[in-house]
Amino acid sequence: MKGLSLYRNNISTFRSFDSLRHLSQLTDLGLVWTSVQINRFNFGWLPISIQRVTLSVTGISEFEGYESLRNLSSLGYLNLKANNITDFNIGYIPPSLYQLVLDGNNITEISLSAVPPSHMFQLSIHGNPIQCTCSLVRDYVQTLESGYVTFLADWITGQPLKCANNDSKLADYPWKTDAAAIKLHDASALCCFDCLTEEETDLNDVFRRIVSQIFTFFARFF
Repeated sequence: MKGLSLYRNNISTFRSFDSLRHLSQLTDLGLVWTSVQINRFNFGWLPISIQRVTLSVTGISEFEGYESLRNLSSLGYLNLKANNITDFNIGYIPPSLYQLVLDGNNITEISLSAVPPSHMFQLSIHGNPIQCTCSLVRDYVQTLESGYVTFLADWITGQPLKCANNDSKLADYPWKTDAAAIKLHDASALCCFDCLTEEETDLNDVFRRIVSQIFTFFARFF
């Protein structure tokens, strides 16, 4: 059997997900909008032959077996849309993966710095209550500039992500795919990059005044 698809059915129990790994020729797995509530999914359940996995609206909230995920050398597509996921470790995705869909979950933080270097793939994370920080802005821009990751935008907002902390200036950033535009906006909005904080600016002024006074003092003797 190469494909297993359970879409919009009334199956309420699946006795042993672990048995999936014994389907040595399985390439496509689809569990979408079923009555089965998985809650915790173990990537070790998947056979090494798997190429496409869609687990949407299944109630998944957490994962186990990330090391097994890394070893799925044929996996190209992983769709985990509309679950209850609060965290996903991108650092374990296999080099073969070309698209990862995490839309519509409960992810508040995402570590883009954990993306494996030189790994080209598409990432879709919109519809999550992301808590935006300067660290996220810097990682996002660096990821864009690397050219390896393509962020897929929400077709309604046109943005790859939306900040849940709407009271923050970060929520007003042009969260699109133009790194230069984000940096330009940042320079006048919040200074997450090279801008100095007010405290740092004050210290710089003090330092310049001290240097100026020292220079003036020694200039008297020359």
